[in-house]
Amino acid sequence: MNDCINCNEPNLEHWFYCKSCGERASEPKFTTNMYMIEEAAKRTDFEISTTTMDKTIERAKKERTKQGQDFWRGKLKEFKKRRGYANS
Repeated sequence: MNDCINCNEPNLEHWFYCKSCGERASEPKFTTNMYMIEEAAKRTDFEISTTTMDKTIERAKKERTKQGQDFWRGKLKEFKKRRGYANS
């Protein structure tokens, strides 16, 4: 199938967007709902949930900030230990 799904013009070069109408030239090959049926369908120990991009970004920022703080806290503790400072 090499024709645009919107205007039926030939799309021999398989462009993502049709050169004639400017719309998407073919149906998506993958969906955001794809999953493996075999083992995943048998498992009961995971949950599927939805979230917004904003919440995901905020959560990632918090996790990275915490990781950075933990990293530098550990480095400071190492430094103080090497220098012979009391734990503080």
